Amino acid sequence: MVLGATMIAARPMDRHDGSRKTGRTDVQYHISASADGLTLRLIGRFTHADRTLFTHAMEELEESSPARLTCDLSEVAFIDSAGLGMLLLLRERLLTWGGTVALRGLQGQVGKLIALTRFDQMFLMET
Repeated sequence: MVLGATMIAARPMDRHDGSRKTGRTDVQYHISASADGLTLRLIGRFTHADRTLFTHAMEELEESSPARLTCDLSEVAFIDSAGLGMLLLLRERLLTWGGTVALRGLQGQVGKLIALTRFDQMFLMET
């Protein structure tokens, strides 16, 4: 089951394929449900340009306040410091709901930066 809405026409709890329709954005996201919580799959380059889109994703997640969120980064080719900051905001939001966040699919530049910044000590890690 896939949750959410497009950013133009909201259809809550039905389906979400997020990408910003105006301006520059490098990332898309998909939210889906599984037996152990929700999965937020990011695709593309996750940068400062994506802050508005990511805010929409967090608002969508807040509607269901999941106990566990897996952030799948396997299709993220690049992340900058703003992208890391957005992951921290996501973690803080989940903690206020009593939830946990796991990162999955780290590779290349993304995996190196997560390790360098010690995010692997702040988040649960999945392979």
